[in-house]
Amino acid sequence: MRHANVAQQFRVVRHSDHVLPAPVVVRSLTAQATPGEPRVMQLLDVRAWRRPPSGAVGTLLDLLALLVHAPRRTGIAVERNRFKRRTRMALLKILQETPARDLSTWVLWVRPTKGSSLGCRLDYAAIEGQLRLALSRLG
Repeated sequence: MRHANVAQQFRVVRHSDHVLPAPVVVRSLTAQATPGEPRVMQLLDVRAWRRPPSGAVGTLLDLLALLVHAPRRTGIAVERNRFKRRTRMALLKILQETPARDLSTWVLWVRPTKGSSLGCRLDYAAIEGQLRLALSRLG
C-alpha cells in the first residue's frame, strides 16, 4: 500500500462533520440481516448517514468521513489504538479494491458492539469482513 494515497483518503474530522441535523436518519448497517442473507455474528456496530451538502466543490469535504469510536471499557489504550488503526487500514483496502464505489457523501461510524466480549481485540480479518458486510448493505 502506498502511503501517499492515505493522506488523500482521510482528513481530520471536524465537529460539523458528525453533527446530526434533525431530518437525518442514522442507519445501522450490521444490526439485522435482510431476508435471504446468511446470519453473521455481529462484532462491529457500523452506522452511516448522509452528510449535508457543503456547497464547496473539490475540497477535502468530498471525502468519506470515518469516525472510529473505541470506548475505554472495550480495552486498554494499546488495544483501542490498534483497533482504530486496523479499522482505517481495512476501509482503505476495501476502497482501493472497489474504486467505482462513491462514498463521498457518507459519514461512517464504527465501534465494537456493546455485548461483545472481544471488545477492541478483533483481528484484521474480522474487522475487514464486518466492514465489507456493512458497505454491501449501504446501497
